[in-house]
Amino acid sequence: MGTLALWAALLSIAPERLPADTEHCCRSLPAMATTLGDAGLWLTPSPETPTAGQWSASGYRSTFDRAEGRTNIAYLGVTGSIGLTSRLELFGTWRADTRIDRDSPDPSAGGPNDHPFAVASWSGNAIGDTLIGAKFNLTSYHRGEWLSAAVRAGVQLATGDTSRGIGTGRSGWWADFVVGRPVGLRGVLDASIGIDARGRPSGLPVGRSLRWSAGTAWDLLDHRAITTSVTAEITNDQIVGTLPAWIVRRNVTDLIVGVVGRTRSGLYVGVGARVTPSANAARAAIDVQGTFGYRLN
Repeated sequence: MGTLALWAALLSIAPERLPADTEHCCRSLPAMATTLGDAGLWLTPSPETPTAGQWSASGYRSTFDRAEGRTNIAYLGVTGSIGLTSRLELFGTWRADTRIDRDSPDPSAGGPNDHPFAVASWSGNAIGDTLIGAKFNLTSYHRGEWLSAAVRAGVQLATGDTSRGIGTGRSGWWADFVVGRPVGLRGVLDASIGIDARGRPSGLPVGRSLRWSAGTAWDLLDHRAITTSVTAEITNDQIVGTLPAWIVRRNVTDLIVGVVGRTRSGLYVGVGARVTPSANAARAAIDVQGTFGYRLN
């Protein structure tokens, strides 16, 4: 019901033409990349796409917790994107360094859905998967339409180290429908819903999830903004597979609150806190996130 209410509220906003001063304000909000590489806010994509030839590059640290074995997962990655046309963006990310730390070395605790073979107490530094995607803008508020909308899809290439439990050796795919709209003179609200079809190793039915996200950015000062992003995945709550790679499928929610600053030249840096309420039955987990990059104006 919460997901349906979010989408109903977004779609019920009354259509109106964007005044010139509002358009200038909302476009001046700090531009950043998601952890997948496309334009967006932390984990939430934007329906807007760069103009033809406009490009961006970034680095990031994304850390989160999962309940299985009380596991902490950290990605150190690089991203890149380019506008092929005014409506089509090509993007990708390489998780150059993936680290998995488990409080419980007991493999019977199960492995997280993203890394089902990660049952050791410490993986060390290992190469992770590569994700490549494209986003196509359908409508844009800045072109006078009352709501911005886009579709994006991509593949997860199995480049992760399988010997340390980082990768599964199987590629997967994902797809999302994205909408967004400016809010007032200083804000923007974006939301997405889609599916994550992870690669399934032989004999291990890795969970394929329905996922949604929502993100906001609120301009405080010139080229500085408070940003938030919440994302959730809905899976079957059950144990699947056999040792040493069984999976406890759980619904997962992550919330990021951060601050992003951007220079007039296009450089940006952001820092935030990621809260995972469902990571541990006794307490929520809080992790520091970071990103820096450049987007050609």
